[in-house]
Amino acid sequence: MGQFIYDFIPRDNIKILGQLFYEKRMEKGYSLRGLAQSANVSASMISDLENGKPMSNIDMLNYLFKALDLDLLIDEQTLKKTKEIIEDFYNAIYYKSIEQIEKTYDQIKNNMQTLKLSLLFVEVTLVEETYLSAYQKEKVSDALSEHELWYPNLSKMQKQRYNLIRGINEYQSGRIDEALYYLHRNLSLNMNEKTHGITLSYLAEVLGRSYKMHSAIELGKIATSIHTKANNIPRKIHTDLMLIKNYIEIGSFKNAEEILNNMKYVHQYNGDDQEVFDRLNTLEAYLLFRKEEFEASLLYLTKVKTQSPQVFYNLGNVYYHLGNKEKATYFLKKNIKAEVYEESLVYYSASYLFLYYIGETVEKNYVEQSIEYLLRNKQQLQHFHFLTFIQKMIGKYFYKNEQLKDLYELFNEFLDFVIRKDEIDT
Repeated sequence: MGQFIYDFIPRDNIKILGQLFYEKRMEKGYSLRGLAQSANVSASMISDLENGKPMSNIDMLNYLFKALDLDLLIDEQTLKKTKEIIEDFYNAIYYKSIEQIEKTYDQIKNNMQTLKLSLLFVEVTLVEETYLSAYQKEKVSDALSEHELWYPNLSKMQKQRYNLIRGINEYQSGRIDEALYYLHRNLSLNMNEKTHGITLSYLAEVLGRSYKMHSAIELGKIATSIHTKANNIPRKIHTDLMLIKNYIEIGSFKNAEEILNNMKYVHQYNGDDQEVFDRLNTLEAYLLFRKEEFEASLLYLTKVKTQSPQVFYNLGNVYYHLGNKEKATYFLKKNIKAEVYEESLVYYSASYLFLYYIGETVEKNYVEQSIEYLLRNKQQLQHFHFLTFIQKMIGKYFYKNEQLKDLYELFNEFLDFVIRKDEIDT
């Protein structure tokens, strides 16, 4: 029976299990000696468990938990079934199969409280954090930070999963340097090809947000090759769209067009996925805008079905470059009149500034608030062209506010740094 424990928990996880036991003992208010007397065992046995020393007797492990009035789930059939569901969950994550992700996670969630007091509690906790962070967009940063203490005692596969979800969570939370750290840490492990491909995709995305476009492109090309080999079309779509954006950013329009022309496979696979088609049309519009083919750019923007702050800003921008100030003003004002959400603040602020730039009457305090937001959140501007256009618009503003002057100087230094970094990256 002793070997059975390691069928479900890596040997190093025993140290995490011991920490869990210690926390539960403290919650119950037992001293080490008090619990030993109550359970009629030696204090050294409990100390060994809490310090992560190997425990071969699963019945004794269960007995110690029962001494805390806790039922440790050790049923072999239940644990085997749960392990299968966990593997199905991660397979669904890899292929971005939303229906299967929801199905498998619901099976785990329905027994979450019981499973969090089982030999699989580390695996189950990682599943929960993966789901909440990657698919519910909840910031579980605090829990992930706490579980960094687990890292030395995780299995290699658990480390891969932790690094990946931690990197994604840091990226979603706007902490770019931290995201790069955890994704790079994953690359230092000898990963299986699936995890390697996803890590490269996200690392390329984060590097793009850091304006290291050439490095992002090189990693993206490797990632899309891995996804193609695995016939993982959803991941390939995600990575190819990112490659197109980055090629446009560096002015490599021919390469961007080549991938766009090769993305006919999207229609075969994603026949009803409007989000993907909207992103494709937005990228086509951006490519044509950068080539100064404004009429054609407008045509693709009108194909975008999802009405978002980014779309309204882009429409305003294109109409402005077509010389149609009335239409430009109409779409920019749609943004500043809409309800503001955190994710729309960049385009809300840029729209206020744009209206001022083209001579519309707007409240000075709102313009200054918008400028301050954009200056403080410059890494959210995403597109290099957007970044430089914001600089141009802000440059028109006459500053009396010393704080804004100082921020503008820092913004210009940041932009100079981005340009130099991109040249070094090249």
